[in-house]
Order: sequence, then structure tokens, then C-alpha cells
Amino acid sequence: MLIPNRSIWLTMLLLFSPLSLASQEAVLAPIYQLSAKWTDDQGKPVSLTEWQGKPVIISMAYSTCRKFCPLTLLRLGEIQRLYDKRMIEAEFVLISYDPIGDTWQSWAEYRKSHNLQRSNWHFLTGSPEDTKTISQLLGMDYWLYDDHVMHNFKIVRLGPNGEIEKSLDWDSQEQLETLIPESSKP
Repeated sequence: MLIPNRSIWLTMLLLFSPLSLASQEAVLAPIYQLSAKWTDDQGKPVSLTEWQGKPVIISMAYSTCRKFCPLTLLRLGEIQRLYDKRMIEAEFVLISYDPIGDTWQSWAEYRKSHNLQRSNWHFLTGSPEDTKTISQLLGMDYWLYDDHVMHNFKIVRLGPNGEIEKSLDWDSQEQLETLIPESSKP
């Protein structure tokens, strides 16, 4: 069977995808090329480009989640400890799935109540459109069900230019060490 090349598959996917044109462009671009605007847990505007060139571990969650987000935070903490053990500096970025409910103040309270005070951890909220775009680009699907945000579990390591280098999700048979850069492994 003849398999078309990747660009043909991507073109077909974009042509028949329900995504908006802006979202389609985002899927083609590394994360740092998005024009999305974010607010951090201190109320300051930030851009993901601030971490360009640095090791970045990124995921999504929301502050009132009681099921999967605590597991995501637990795994992120384990990854932080692995990085610390190997003396690797990295930025940990958590973007809200719930841009309406997660204000910078609620993220600040979340950070404090979960004792996540390290300066390399960043809790971000954006517009609903930017949130949907980044979730699609990262492959972190979510949807609303009544008053709940339903979502999958995924943690991603970004490359220096914002491309996804490695990821860990429910289906992955990989271990947390997957998210450690190859150059830092013994």
C-alpha cells in the first residue's frame, strides 16, 4: 500500500478539520511562535517566548480540579526532583484549562496552598481562544461537561524553539525519565 508523504496527510487533516483557520496555523507553528497572551499568578502579562532556549516542562490543569490535576502536579513534582538530582535547571509551566474560573488570584492561592513557591514554576491563564489553541497544539484535549472541565493527562518537554520533544500521557509506557534531556542522562 502506498502511503502519502507527511505533508499531504497534514494538508488533508487541516482541510477536513473543524479547527478555525487561526487554530490551523497554530498547529503548524512551534509554541513560541503563537501570539497568545498569558497572565501569571502574580497578575503580570507573560509570553511563552520568555522561556525560549531554556528547558521547559509544560502541562495544563485547573485550580478546582479534584481528580487528574492533582496527579499532574504530583508527576510534575517528581520530574522537578529528577531534574534537581541531575542538577538540570528547567522552567515548569502550567496553563489553565479554565480561563474563566482561574484568575491570577486563584492561581496565586493555589500555588501558596500547594507549597509551590519555587521561582521556576509558572501558573498561567489566557483567553478562552488562546487556551483552546495551546491545548490543541500540545495535544491536551478538554471539553466542558456541566460545570466540570473534562481533560486528559499529558506532560510535555519543549525543545529550545518551542517544538514538542517528548511527552508523557496515560497511554505512554514511558517513565518520567523520558522527560529528561538526552544530554543530561548518565
